[in-house]
Amino acid sequence: MKRIIRIDPASLPEGLRFSFPGEPEVTFVQGSVRAACNNLLRIESGGRFKLFTQTKDYILIESGKGFVKWARGELPFCAGEILLAEEAGEYELNGKGVFFLIRN
Repeated sequence: MKRIIRIDPASLPEGLRFSFPGEPEVTFVQGSVRAACNNLLRIESGGRFKLFTQTKDYILIESGKGFVKWARGELPFCAGEILLAEEAGEYELNGKGVFFLIRN
């Protein structure tokens, strides 16, 4: 099902944690700082960060606010919320902030 929605933290799959299991690899991408380890990304975005998924991405908005833009529209977000991008294809996080993303 192609969608991007806001979800309740209680609906996260069991065992899914927004924390690094080891030492992340840090790179600078799209004017942002990207830390990656296994299936977890931490993005410190300066305004816009493009992503692509054919599976499920769980996105924790650690800080900041803005909106997700994708082919089927836009969805606003703010700190503390969790989003699910499911088979969404290309999408982008618009807004300054820190985001944790788990690709499942």
